[in-house]
Amino acid sequence: VAIHGHTVTCMTRDWKLKKVEIDDTEFVLKRALSLKKFATVKSIIEKDKLRGESILAYLQKKGCPEVALRFVQDPSTRFEL
Repeated sequence: VAIHGHTVTCMTRDWKLKKVEIDDTEFVLKRALSLKKFATVKSIIEKDKLRGESILAYLQKKGCPEVALRFVQDPSTRFEL
């Protein structure tokens, strides 16, 4: 197993090498929130790389509803945050 950038090289059960592309955006966002690196969080949000209810729930649970507002377009959901 080897990791280079966003590519993980691994071996299959058939002993063949396989390259898998990974997206670490969610991990980077969560780490930046835990370290209170709001410039990084802002950068990720501005690039608009994350979508989904799980991210919104995570942000709300961690006490960052103002960050979650950046992801939401629906008026009723924005009101709930």
